[in-house]
Amino acid sequence: MRTPTPLETIDSYFYAMQRVLAETARESILMTVYHLYRAWEQRKQIFIIGNGGSASTASHMGNDFSKATIVPGMPRMKVIPLTDNVAVMTAWANDSSYDVMFQEQLENLLEPDDVVIAVTASGNSANIVRAMEFAEERGAITIVWTGMSGGRVKDIVGCCVHAATEDVGMIESVHVVIDHLVTNALRQCIEAKSINPAFCSDDIVNVLSL
Repeated sequence: MRTPTPLETIDSYFYAMQRVLAETARESILMTVYHLYRAWEQRKQIFIIGNGGSASTASHMGNDFSKATIVPGMPRMKVIPLTDNVAVMTAWANDSSYDVMFQEQLENLLEPDDVVIAVTASGNSANIVRAMEFAEERGAITIVWTGMSGGRVKDIVGCCVHAATEDVGMIESVHVVIDHLVTNALRQCIEAKSINPAFCSDDIVNVLSL
């Protein structure tokens, strides 16, 4: 079998990425925007969790949702990535179990109608599954961005954004693209609210036209 040239490898990856993005359901992305904007309207908290590369994505999302959605004169989003407090994470992992690392943080903070977003390539990580089960029990809005088959977590949450590929790197890349898309959409909606105080979460479908 002939070894692909570097250019062929690049082209193949780009084509595969385009396919995965094209097959990612717009409705689930729109539902993510809807829930996050509704949380902003109601001054609810947004928690984000993930492991490994997805932990970096969770931190990235926390940065973008917190800062890149700011509209002068409007309230700011309340976003907390639970991936960023190394002391708390390692305390729970060391003293109890890695599986409860996110659930135990949510025990301290989560209120009904807050939003919990899990970012996970496989959808099967035990600490993600346990955290999302707990979030559902606590009455939170639950969202997962996943890949592969969707894993166990897809059947637990209320909204699933699914990147249909087995390639972990590509799944993570798609999640970052969606992060930037959602961030832009949220800022657009908050800007609409600043112009028209009557604008609400039910108007999102018309404004975004996704």
